[in-house]
Amino acid sequence: MYVSPRFERRIDVRRLLFTKPTINAEMVFSDGRSLYCTLDDLLRGNIKPADLPLLDVRFIDGRYYSLNTRVLVVLKMYQQLCDWDISVLCTVKYGYERMAAWRSIRLSTEEGELLSETYATHKGEMLFTDDLEIPQENRSAGTVVRAVQNLSFTHDTIDSRMAFRNKMSMYRTLDGLIRDEIISSDLPPLDVFEDENGTSYSMSNRRLTVLKLFVIFTDEEVVANCFVRSSSWKKNKFSRALTSENSGRSIVPKSVGIKYPTHYGHRLFSEEDDSEEEFVYSSLDEGSEEPQRMKPPNPLQPSLVKDTVPASVTRNPVPQSSVMDTYPPSVTRGPFPLSMDRVTVPASVTRNPVPQSVMVRVTDPTSVTRNPTKQGNMTNVVVRKPANKSDQTNIKQEGSSLRWGRIFACSTCFILLFFSILLTGYYFINKTPEKNYPHRNS
Repeated sequence: MYVSPRFERRIDVRRLLFTKPTINAEMVFSDGRSLYCTLDDLLRGNIKPADLPLLDVRFIDGRYYSLNTRVLVVLKMYQQLCDWDISVLCTVKYGYERMAAWRSIRLSTEEGELLSETYATHKGEMLFTDDLEIPQENRSAGTVVRAVQNLSFTHDTIDSRMAFRNKMSMYRTLDGLIRDEIISSDLPPLDVFEDENGTSYSMSNRRLTVLKLFVIFTDEEVVANCFVRSSSWKKNKFSRALTSENSGRSIVPKSVGIKYPTHYGHRLFSEEDDSEEEFVYSSLDEGSEEPQRMKPPNPLQPSLVKDTVPASVTRNPVPQSSVMDTYPPSVTRGPFPLSMDRVTVPASVTRNPVPQSVMVRVTDPTSVTRNPTKQGNMTNVVVRKPANKSDQTNIKQEGSSLRWGRIFACSTCFILLFFSILLTGYYFINKTPEKNYPHRNS
């Protein structure tokens, strides 16, 4: 039975597609942690995209399909507020069966249940227990409709509490949009200014942030009602408000003041304690920059949680088929460069990790060593010598042929260069007017 190999590759988040149209209505990971909490940690720099688990991806017909829907939701929301490309390390496997693909995501509901009847949770508790309150500002004539993706921020940062002026959390408004409690036109109009280049800047940065995060939860274009203000509005407020250093393409919470989100003055996500349920985001080993090879069974790194399995239970959390690299117990594993594609082969398949055509150096060690030894800036990988003498002879013949081929190519280049110089000199000598050489006439 043929098994498609696995390899690791960095892929732009925008190129990844959803394989499911919905996620759980509670908006939580398997360990009960809210997606909003993970997004907030990304925005504040508490974690990085590389700290999240490796995405399990299928490559079919030139497209990348992610099987980790909830992690991808968080990454796509984070990409909406960044002006740089976010590429994440993924475990890619070639697929041959066509898969359904979605560019947006919705919440799953039971039969007959409305989205407005569902609620978001965090660690088993409801995040928002109050009704959504939208300020009733002036919605008189004079507003225009603009696509959210065409609007830019005027600031690089917003309130560190991620809350509006009425102290309601921005995540509460986003949750209301996702659950169809309100629509984007229900929000107060944005104050927009157009510069001489035609770029539209929004001075309502918090509302624009919520609308940009909502983009991945709908197939339709997200639009907003806007008031187009003049440059002299409120004593040149726009010239004072425009402080963005990247043309308003990204925004993050302020690093000063309260460093956690709040909802009506209360902390939105409970502070982590030292209990056994405490979660650690980091997926890196100490002193190493290489992510873990082993994909954990839960999407938020439960392998780093303290072991709560009874001693009498034999634990085998990861099957052999899901391990990135499987070696015998006697093999020593060493770090691999991130640029190398690592292949997963089941234990029943005979493994030849380095093809003979790409061998750099062949030695005869007693056992296979996967610990590279650095010499200068080069890394020599020690592999097992081929068992057959015919294979050794073929390798030597290939190396000898390669050397003679290089010598022949270099010699040919030097000969051609020499004759080209002679022909060029001969041409200029014969084409020079004779008046410059009077001695020729004599």
